[in-house]
Amino acid sequence: MAKKSRAPLGQNFLADSYYASRMVSLVKVREGEKVVEVGPGEGSLTRWLVKRGVRLTAIEVDPRLAATIRERFAGKVEVKVADVLDMDFCEPPLAGSTVVSNLPFYITSPFLYRMIETVKIEGKVLRSCWRGAYITLQREVVEKILPREEWRCFSRLGVHLNMRFEIEPLLEIPPDAFRPRPQVSSVFVRFTPRETLLADPGDHALFDSLLRRVYARRRRKMRNTLLGFRSLSKEGLERALGELSWTLQKRPEEVSLMVLAEISKRIYDHFEEQKIKYRI
Repeated sequence: MAKKSRAPLGQNFLADSYYASRMVSLVKVREGEKVVEVGPGEGSLTRWLVKRGVRLTAIEVDPRLAATIRERFAGKVEVKVADVLDMDFCEPPLAGSTVVSNLPFYITSPFLYRMIETVKIEGKVLRSCWRGAYITLQREVVEKILPREEWRCFSRLGVHLNMRFEIEPLLEIPPDAFRPRPQVSSVFVRFTPRETLLADPGDHALFDSLLRRVYARRRRKMRNTLLGFRSLSKEGLERALGELSWTLQKRPEEVSLMVLAEISKRIYDHFEEQKIKYRI
């Protein structure tokens, strides 16, 4: 009887060679450039990355799978046994690399939030620790992070990612391409670091606090949510926003991320002008 491969830690292995080759063909790297594959599993993408002639490092948390990759691609892939979430994303081997991953679904959100931290903000200029990333995500995740018309976002994560990355869906992958078969389709997505922030929120800590508040209560109008900021009265809020006061009757997904950033900037400027010590 053939030995069945197990998917440890909730990972769905990419088992279709056609989709694996198509995905790697979409990765913009040249021969000799640094690539890090996160969660190589059984090596479906690894095989095609090796054919591209890149300097490949594979990060795998499961020692059994790491041993398989090390044996199968001896001398062609550097293998590190580690939980990628425990690693510094701005230190080798990740720093300066293009990251490719059929990401285990259970670490999707923490990985994407950590990825945000790879883009350093220096004034309005962005400095990225990575050259870019190509990640397989569940379709429902992609729908949450991709902006709709007029840059409207449906999640705090989506706002932060779009502020720092150009996000481009490249290829839809059906459930039958994976083993075990997931319930939903997946999408191979390219993340290209921006050179400048998409919008200036003024104070980034205040902006993140604002996003946490409004998206935690995304079905509520923003007036009630924003009044949750200490030291911000109804009159002060309306004075700070000025002609943007119309947004107070909107839900967060009904306004663009640029408007959300401008709201944050005006609230921050109001606190500064009034010399109000605010608590986030």
